[in-house]
Amino acid sequence: MRGIYEVRAALEALAGKLFVERATEAHRERLAKEFAALTVAHHKAIPAGMLEKTVGFYDAIFAGAQNDTIAATLRPLSGRIYLLRARSMSVKGRRIVSFGEMKAIFSTLNGNDPAKAWEACWQHVMMAAEYALRTFEVAPGADAVTPLKRASGRTD
Repeated sequence: MRGIYEVRAALEALAGKLFVERATEAHRERLAKEFAALTVAHHKAIPAGMLEKTVGFYDAIFAGAQNDTIAATLRPLSGRIYLLRARSMSVKGRRIVSFGEMKAIFSTLNGNDPAKAWEACWQHVMMAAEYALRTFEVAPGADAVTPLKRASGRTD
């Protein structure tokens, strides 16, 4: 699980950065449409709908990043990511926090600061990881899973 979140954080943060740098007006319109659908699902509080619309939102980000390798790298992990996302969203309060993070991502992707977009995407995945980790019980005597670092991990 840890490895999936580490890879996901790096690639989704890169996708956010590249979206700001490369997205066309058509990509931005698609992102706005997907975010509107995600917003409706959030307000209806239908978990399956939110999960589905989150996938659409990320597909729009990946398309706007114009780097097919990002989506191709994550595609084999998509089933696991979906299940972990569902676990994370099952934690009380996560749905509201997650939607706030998605709003921040949407806002930064519509800005002109690639570093802010990177950070918003990175932080969202790190928070999702923390919530997902909470859903796993640790057996008596077993080592607890340590949370992932919240720092961006960037070297620039």
